[in-house]
Amino acid sequence: GYKIKKNLSPEIPATVLFNNIGAEAKYNVSGKSSLQAKFTLSIIKFDADVNSPIAFEMLESLQNGKNYVWNISYQQSLSTNLQLSITYDGRKSETSKMIHNGGVQLRAAF
Repeated sequence: GYKIKKNLSPEIPATVLFNNIGAEAKYNVSGKSSLQAKFTLSIIKFDADVNSPIAFEMLESLQNGKNYVWNISYQQSLSTNLQLSITYDGRKSETSKMIHNGGVQLRAAF
C-alpha cells in the first residue's frame, strides 16, 4: 500500500508518506474455531515535529521510520451460545520498545 496525508493548516504544515506491505493468514474449522494472523511493515516519512498532536493523528499512532505491527486472534465456540475469543497485538518501531497488548473475551448469546 501507498498513502500520502497532508495537513492543510498554515500554522502546522505537515506531510506524511506511508509505504506498507503485509501478509495475512486465516485457518477455520467450520462452525468450531478460527485462527487469524496478520503482519504489516510500514515505512513512514514524516516532515514535521513528531511530538505534536497533529503528528499522532497523521502517523496513526506509529512512528517515523520502520514500524512492525502484528496481530493474532483465536475464536472458539464452546457451545451453541458461548464463544471464547483470545487476541494478541504487538508493534515495534525503530525508536521505541516493543509494545504488547492482549485480551480474552467470553460471549454468551441469550
